[in-house]
This record gives sequence, structure tokens and C-alpha cells, in this order.
Amino acid sequence: MHSIVRPVSGTGSEAGAIGSSTSQEGVGQRLVASGRRLRVLLVDDNERDRYLLKVLLEEQEEIEVVGEASNAEEAQVLAEQQQPDVILMDIRLPRTTGVEATRRINRRLPQVTIIGVSNLYTPHDYNAMITAGAVAFVRKEDAVEALYKTIHFSTRHYRQDRLANTGRSTQRPN
Repeated sequence: MHSIVRPVSGTGSEAGAIGSSTSQEGVGQRLVASGRRLRVLLVDDNERDRYLLKVLLEEQEEIEVVGEASNAEEAQVLAEQQQPDVILMDIRLPRTTGVEATRRINRRLPQVTIIGVSNLYTPHDYNAMITAGAVAFVRKEDAVEALYKTIHFSTRHYRQDRLANTGRSTQRPN
């Protein structure tokens, strides 16, 4: 099976934008120039996977990992507290699945972009995460480059729509 990085909707040309280094560099440069970093919450029950993702994502100066959760309950609390821009949600979590956590967080914080991650890909997993409110699904083995590109693509193409639909601004409470 191959890497899965799919936006919820769009044409092949939009999906091609995910792999476009030119467009991704532009987003990163604009974020750094504005002094704003993308705030990312990692949710995975595997401590090693969280650590690796954190180290690799934080190599990108425009990304800041603002929290780590090992289960759905921690994810919900941290999402409320930290108000991240993006949540990377493992689909298989203890007690409550990543699908259910995505559904709950999406209900309470619809402005947050949630990207599903998993070691395995099945059409069922992909469909469940998208139905729950995730905007994309990435296999962990393809994670770093794909997640970096998906985070930027998702926030550029979906975040503004979500904010407009909720009537919320991009400003964070102090």
C-alpha cells in the first residue's frame, strides 16, 4: 500500500499542491515572517512515536509542538487548554479511539485542523477519520514529509473556511 495524504475534497491539482515544495516553502516563510508558529498537539499512545514526531516536526522553525497526549481523554483536555492549530491524532488509542476523540474535539473546537495518523491504512480507517472531522490521513511511516506538507495544506485550505463557519477569529485568548 502507498502513502495516503488526501484532502477531504478537491481536484487532483489541489492534491498536487500537497507535494509542491515551492508552495510549502512560501507558507513557512510567511509564518516565520509574521512571527507566528503553527501550534501542533500530538496524540499517540506510543511514546516513542510521539517523541520522534516531535523531534522531527520541531526541526521546522514555523512549527511548535504545544502538547503530547497518550489517550483520547488527555487529548481533549490539552486541546481545550492549548488551543492548537493542528492535532495529529493516532487512530488507535486505548479506551477511546482516535476516531471518537476526533469527533468530540471537532464538536467543541471546530476551528482546529485534525489530521489522522496510523501505522496501518485501511479505507475504513480513512473514512471513519474523515467522517469524524479529520481533514487528512497519513501513515506514520510516511509521516514527517507528508505531515509537514499536510499541516500546511490543511491550514491554508481548510482553516479559514472552518473559522468563517464558526464565526471565530484567528486571535487566541490571553
